[in-house]
Amino acid sequence: MAKILLIEDDMWLAELYISELKNSGHEIFHARTAQESMDLLDENNAEIILLDIMLPEHNGIEVLHELQSYEDWNDIPVVLLSTISPQQFRLSQKQWEEYGVVKYLYKPQVKPNDLALIIEGLVADE
Repeated sequence: MAKILLIEDDMWLAELYISELKNSGHEIFHARTAQESMDLLDENNAEIILLDIMLPEHNGIEVLHELQSYEDWNDIPVVLLSTISPQQFRLSQKQWEEYGVVKYLYKPQVKPNDLALIIEGLVADE
């Protein structure tokens, strides 16, 4: 199973995701802000990052920039979770991949058990 850093400011959603992922056997670290996520990455060896785009203070794109600036972090696969469709960002698949994004999930269409299945697929690919 995987060590997962969940960066999600909506506590209701975070609790749903955490519960589902823990039930699937994963170890979850949760941050509500970009700064908390950097602190948790310093303290833990996350294997996958689940990242909400709309965060307080610094947004998820800024987190992606930060991840790419550290050699230890820039190979961690990132799954984006957002209420904003990927088309609204106007970034190509290649640009997302350069940020380390392996999957972009549109929150209104993803259930917690779907997320667990996606993570299982990522773990199996490693």
